[in-house]
Amino acid sequence: MSGKESRDPSLLEANWTFKGNELILQSRQKGTARFALKMDAKAEPKAFHLTAIEPANEGAGWILYSRDGENLKIAFYDNLKGRPESFQPREPHSEPELIVVTLSPKK
Repeated sequence: MSGKESRDPSLLEANWTFKGNELILQSRQKGTARFALKMDAKAEPKAFHLTAIEPANEGAGWILYSRDGENLKIAFYDNLKGRPESFQPREPHSEPELIVVTLSPKK
């Protein structure tokens, strides 16, 4: 959150399934959400755009990502508003907040 790694259980304990052009996010805290996924092949850092399929009110927005072995690091603004430029926060307390999460497979 705001450039620091988040321990949000709705993200860290969720099942992230990338299937074709969809992301299915399942968590005990928030239930299941499906998103259409579109990669930006030229982006640096790498990025993809999500558009909610169901529930439809989940919105749309950009997520940055990087992989380090089995770990996936993501960064996005709260409620997917806007497109982050990097994994670093903008100015302190700027809106919306940048959320950075490193997802590791369960061992």
